[in-house]
Amino acid sequence: LAVQYNPNMSLSTLLGDTLQTKNGPLPTAQVLEGKTKIGIYFSASWCGPCHHFTPILAKAYTELKDSGESGFEVVFVSSDQNDEAFKTYYEDMPWVAIPYDKREGIKDLLDTKFEVGGIPTLAIVDADANTVTSDARSLIDKYGSKAFPFTEEHLAGLAEASKKEAARALKKLALEHMPDVLGASAKVVCLVLGAPGRKVENLAGCLPKLEGKEPGPFAARYIPWEGKGNEDGHTEAAMGIPKLAVSEEAEGLIKQVCVDTVETPQYLVVGRKGDGEWEVLNVDAYTPVRKFGARAYPWNEAIVKVCDEEDEKKGAELKGKLAGLELLKGEGREKLERGVGEKKTEEAIADVAANNDIVGIYFSAHWCGPCRSFTPKLVAMYEELKAGGKKFEVIFVSSDKDQDAFDKYFGSMPWLALPFEDRDLKGLLSHPSCFNVRGIPSLILIDVKAGKLLEANAREAVTIGAETWPFDEASMEKGRAEAEEKKKKKEEEGDKKQEEKSGPKLVLRRKTGEVGGCSVDAETRQVKCEGFFTVAAEGLLVPKGEKAYYELEIKECESICQVGWATPDFAPDFRSGEGVGDCDKSWGFDGIRQLKWHSPMDEDESKFGSEWKTGDVIGISVDLSESGAMACSVNGSFDAPNGTAFTGLSGVDQGVYPALTLTPGFVVAVNFGEKPFKFAPPASFKPLHAFA
Repeated sequence: LAVQYNPNMSLSTLLGDTLQTKNGPLPTAQVLEGKTKIGIYFSASWCGPCHHFTPILAKAYTELKDSGESGFEVVFVSSDQNDEAFKTYYEDMPWVAIPYDKREGIKDLLDTKFEVGGIPTLAIVDADANTVTSDARSLIDKYGSKAFPFTEEHLAGLAEASKKEAARALKKLALEHMPDVLGASAKVVCLVLGAPGRKVENLAGCLPKLEGKEPGPFAARYIPWEGKGNEDGHTEAAMGIPKLAVSEEAEGLIKQVCVDTVETPQYLVVGRKGDGEWEVLNVDAYTPVRKFGARAYPWNEAIVKVCDEEDEKKGAELKGKLAGLELLKGEGREKLERGVGEKKTEEAIADVAANNDIVGIYFSAHWCGPCRSFTPKLVAMYEELKAGGKKFEVIFVSSDKDQDAFDKYFGSMPWLALPFEDRDLKGLLSHPSCFNVRGIPSLILIDVKAGKLLEANAREAVTIGAETWPFDEASMEKGRAEAEEKKKKKEEEGDKKQEEKSGPKLVLRRKTGEVGGCSVDAETRQVKCEGFFTVAAEGLLVPKGEKAYYELEIKECESICQVGWATPDFAPDFRSGEGVGDCDKSWGFDGIRQLKWHSPMDEDESKFGSEWKTGDVIGISVDLSESGAMACSVNGSFDAPNGTAFTGLSGVDQGVYPALTLTPGFVVAVNFGEKPFKFAPPASFKPLHAFA
């Protein structure tokens, strides 16, 4: 049974009994012994902002360790889609992690404790699991390793010192470098630190609304910060805001004002005090400008707090207006969009509510990898329900960066959307007091007739399919069973087609992975997987004393693989990410990461081979004669860095059979020799099908 969260949980309960370290799994109590502050780091390899923050955190972590500070540790909590992605991402991290196969229940507990609304998130707890801060990301961004030990008193001292340094830098900036901007009549100035391709349309859209708004006249200047040579890119990104070139010294002063942290586009907002001196109102107002627009002007802490409180109240009110989709209506807002460009039409919200029984509110974005994977599944379910006469509609609520990205993504969707410019409503719908959208993709299902929330996150229903309609518990249970049976039947039919085509011993069957998630084409023996799978032809057992060879032609190589040989007692576990080569009963070749796999094997030993690419033909050979060796060729060549990878084979007395571990995006066509090889096998080696 899942453990229910309570605020008095110990660290060992929250984090589990075991942590993954660079030296293998160790007891949590042992790893965290003597640690006074523990960072809980929520991140994922598919997340762009995570890739930006992880090196910053790693630098601070390493500096603390190098300084002799032993009281700090970081625990990585992965949001990756599979174990291979987790492993690849974790390789570059210097800290410990929740083991991927044990993270599911643990991650839910930690998400609840720290109210994780998105990634990357870094929370700090003490040795008794008391929360020190849930927003250590901003502290590491600002202060790096100096943020340790994260106490209020220590941070207050850092803040005061930074404030004084920033004030000195800002004064010098105003007097010596920007007298025309900071010496003019404006009372509030926004310095946009920009990058090509990152349009600042949220700020540009505010400008007409700031006329006459207190605390007085506003000015904005766009400073090309990254990619300075890309003049056209900056002109496009500035959205009409006047550009301002600054000297290297001025850049250094701006960095000091920003406490050395710049993440473009960044909106540095300063205001003039009564004595004429300038003060920082917000080091980076990008988020409040995006969330609140002109309503939060001049985007200082006090006004942003008021806006947050207002939105909390409004969000709760919206949640009470589910019936008839009243929550989507407002002053000047009565319609939704379908299609983009010339195909764009509008539909009244009242008509959408009247003509449907269930409506899904779909939070998603083009930049989000899991969203792009999930959307086609939702499209398939949507179209199946529509074809079946079900009164169902979906409304897309975008988290895209700009209108162009929205148009590109929404153009692939068959349903309705909230207009992109309606950012205020998007923020309210996502708010914890309304639907509490902590991450995307997220699908909220509403019974619009009864005004009832059916599912707060219906991703499972979509993954199962249209069988879950109308999404009550009984239908969900029935849908799970039907979907499982359908997948099983499809897999059995696929195996039968292979048997009819090639005979029972040449069948590539799923050995691990979820039922129905891997397909093998009977004609071409092309293997494609939707998850982490191991497939094998156990009927093609190469006996002791024989030599055999088979080929793989790479059709797609956008992810990773481990292909090779296994003994009859090979038993991989996809839940823990074990595949070909991850144990002493199998041997794997991996030309994506240029490694060979056979456990146990240290990192230096495992380096092997040339890089594989789409179109390459990979030859896999095994010699079970007295020499005992396994080798790999690329496009017919066994020359270095390819060739023999494993020698002195042990545990092969019962023979070996071909086995492949694949992930989504890696597609191969397998040839056991029943049709001509692209490249001849080595002399005296038999085609693998000879052992059928």
